[in-house]
Amino acid sequence: MSRDKVISADKLVHMKREFGFPDDFLCSLVPKYPEYFRLVGCPGEEKSFLELVSWNEEFAKSVIELRAEEESELTGIRVRPSFNWKLPPGFFIRKEMREWVRDWMELPYISPYGNASHYEQSSPEMEKRTVGVLHEMLSLSLLKRMPVPIIGKLKEEYRFSNAFASVFTRHSGLFYLSLKGGIKTAILREAYQNEKLIDRDPLL
Repeated sequence: MSRDKVISADKLVHMKREFGFPDDFLCSLVPKYPEYFRLVGCPGEEKSFLELVSWNEEFAKSVIELRAEEESELTGIRVRPSFNWKLPPGFFIRKEMREWVRDWMELPYISPYGNASHYEQSSPEMEKRTVGVLHEMLSLSLLKRMPVPIIGKLKEEYRFSNAFASVFTRHSGLFYLSLKGGIKTAILREAYQNEKLIDRDPLL
């Protein structure tokens, strides 16, 4: 999902709890898979990077794409990858916003693992891609939720705009923001029911 298939190792260290990485994952986990990863530089000096050595198409499928494939196999009908946009009971949005959401949802799904270099930052397609990246990040996290400042650490790698956090409120059918504890946290709406995590990760 990152630009040039490279990501700051030091930033990953700050996010290890969100994804369930062991404390020493750069030393204990990364070296086990030299066919996939290469660590460049010395962690802790803010100049170390984790580089993807080889690309595997099977790994480059988002939760949304895998869900569509499963539904296609079950029904025998090709299902187009799309977001599960749904507001909670009693929550309403203005007519103009409903129409905007409808038009936006009709845009083709853009995989977060695809090349986004040709999209203009302010284009609807780039917003679709940004939503896809954020959805995938939250889906891969242990609690399906992450503090917005932590997500913002990867703003450069994922080509997020400076106002990327507004996506969470604009797409309230996909995400919601919690201010509990004074920390702005983005939560994947479909992963929770009555404020309880539907599918708990085995690491929890």
